[in-house]
Amino acid sequence: MPQHIRVILFYTHFASDIDECAVSNGGCSQVCDNQPGTFRCLCNSGYTLASDSIACNDIDECAFSNGGCSQVCDNQPGTFRCLCNSGYTLASDSIACDGE
Repeated sequence: MPQHIRVILFYTHFASDIDECAVSNGGCSQVCDNQPGTFRCLCNSGYTLASDSIACNDIDECAFSNGGCSQVCDNQPGTFRCLCNSGYTLASDSIACDGE
């Protein structure tokens, strides 16, 4: 009785990943993170991703507990700084104010 050998070939096609971030930063306003088969937009420190998942909005650090500043909080794009009222100087910790 002859023996038959059945050969089954499996072809696997590996698609190369398309780097969506390579063109116009993937449409992201700040950071584009390419991942296999997709991408995502991220934001730099001091910003949060908007509801459209593309744009980044500045975080107003001063809106919560005055940014930790003892007197004046000055929100700036992506960051903030503490300031002091007239007659005071900013302490070495850059948060507290010392009287003159």
